[in-house]
Amino acid sequence: LDGTLVATDTLHEALLAVLKRQPLALLRALPMLREGKAPFKRRIVELVQIEPASLPYRPEVLTFLEEERSRGTRLVLATASDERTARDVAEHLGIFDEVVASDGARNEKGHIKAERLRSLSADGVFDYIGDSAADLPVWEAARNAYAVDPAPAVLARLDAINPPTRVFAGPGSRASNLLRAFRPHQWAKNLLLFVPLLTSHQLLDPAGLIAATIGFLAFSAMASAGYVLNDLLDLEADRMHPVKRERPFAAAVLTPRDGLIAFGGLALLGLALALAFLPTKFVVLLIVYFVATVSYSAFLKSKLLLDVILLAGLYTLRVLAGGAAVDVVVSQWL
Repeated sequence: LDGTLVATDTLHEALLAVLKRQPLALLRALPMLREGKAPFKRRIVELVQIEPASLPYRPEVLTFLEEERSRGTRLVLATASDERTARDVAEHLGIFDEVVASDGARNEKGHIKAERLRSLSADGVFDYIGDSAADLPVWEAARNAYAVDPAPAVLARLDAINPPTRVFAGPGSRASNLLRAFRPHQWAKNLLLFVPLLTSHQLLDPAGLIAATIGFLAFSAMASAGYVLNDLLDLEADRMHPVKRERPFAAAVLTPRDGLIAFGGLALLGLALALAFLPTKFVVLLIVYFVATVSYSAFLKSKLLLDVILLAGLYTLRVLAGGAAVDVVVSQWL
């Protein structure tokens, strides 16, 4: 299911949905990981249900499965995801004969999945389509191995144990899609950090220019972190929008895991630049900006009028931060 039939991870998407709707419930669920992944997955799907119709299915994989089914091949949806999610997907697509999934007690992954698939066939023979290192034990046990957008290291290991019959290509360059997710065109707003330098007639001062530029980079990194988080929390809504569904995370050319890593990396980069080169006042304002943008993405953007006030305040905050970066007092008039 995850990464193969759909170009995302349904557990990661469910976690993001819970984080947005019931953050305290997610914190209460985390200790369940001590009991194992299967009970934790079951708790998450009890808190939120992923709408199967909104998932980003891989069309080339679906076409392949439909062709196999038309030839009489028995299709089994075998996944480590919770069986509630797997059964919802299977019911939505209507092409699977059986579902093998984690049941809240046992995590259907790796060697466990391989043994289960062997038991479903009279002669123990099956073909398998997967995508990640976790699938290597299953590929090794399979007659024919099919790989979907595997990482180069995974493909090399697969070639050594069971050369794939077919490799389904991925969506393209991850780097270019990440850059698109950062929305660099929005960084123009951060030029407001140069306003105090301009209005104090110090625009040509080298030290001031360097400080303002570092402040611009710090705010741009934090802004991109906010855009990434916003897109991660709005996956389901974006996929139903005629334009937003083309965003990298909604279109699943980037995974939620990619997004969480990018979010953390960008936030740390912005904070590191501020701590290393700029005054404490700027650091405080940058943190306020970060908290405000995260709050906006999480819930404030749905609050009438409050969202407008917050967005207007963020423009003012940029001017104040520019003054703090170059040690210029921003007047009430400005």
